[in-house]
This record gives sequence, C-alpha cells and structure tokens, in this order.
Amino acid sequence: MSFLRHSFGFATMPQADRETLERLFVLDTVAAGHVFFREGDQAVAVTACMYVLVEGAVHVSAAVPDAGIGIERNLVPGQVFGALALVADVPRTATCTAVGRVKVARLDRRTFDELFRRDLPLHVRFQLVIAKQIAGDLRHLSRWLAEAVDPRP
Repeated sequence: MSFLRHSFGFATMPQADRETLERLFVLDTVAAGHVFFREGDQAVAVTACMYVLVEGAVHVSAAVPDAGIGIERNLVPGQVFGALALVADVPRTATCTAVGRVKVARLDRRTFDELFRRDLPLHVRFQLVIAKQIAGDLRHLSRWLAEAVDPRP
C-alpha cells in the first residue's frame, strides 16, 4: 500500500524514499471515538508518535483559552498529525479523535531516531517533510486567527 504518495510533503519525495519510510510505519485501524492524544499531553520519547491519515477522518480540537480562540477541524486522508512530537518534548497542542472507523500509519520517535543512525540522508529528507508540515500548520493557524479577529463579515 502506497499511502505516503498522497500525503503532503511525502508526495514529492523520491519513490524509493517513500517505500523505505512506509516500511517503518505501523498501520493501525481504530474505532470511532478513539483519542490518539489529548491537548496538553506531554510528548516524550516513549509516547511520541506522528500519524498519517490513510482512511476516514480525524477531528482536531484545541480548547479556547481564557482570552483566545479555539480550533475545530477535520483531517482527511493524506493529512499528517502529531509531527511535532517526533522532534520535540512539548505538550500536544490539540486533541485528535477518530471520526468513525479510521486507518492510520503511525511512526514513533524511537523508529524515527533509529532512522537517523541507519540512513542519515533519508532522515534529513524526512526532517524536511516534518518542517514543511509544521510550517503549513503555522500558516493555517495564522489564517484562522486572522479570520477569527477580523471584524468584517
């Protein structure tokens, strides 16, 4: 199954890179309501995973802080979530929940770190995909914030 060719960032990688990475991911199918992680959970080496949505939808929500703006959106197949956890020990910024039955490809930090030791050039190219994903998330967040505070209809 070639699930990475439909995923942002991975689609532009050489096919051989995608095939190598796909062998490192674990495919999981979860039931409706499964919580992958909760906002505020600490992403540490033992629990840190990133996911590629293969089938179904995942609901992403972040609470509204005292004087701020929350986030509500659904991810579709090909989208990535949890990527920041592969590179940083920081609290999760949102809660991600399966909407219906969902199939994901999961990669844990231990496997990601092992890739660094086994294939540094591929690891670097994978880091670029993660950086693009995080940059895309920031771009979307900036747009949502601007729309939320813009007084125009």
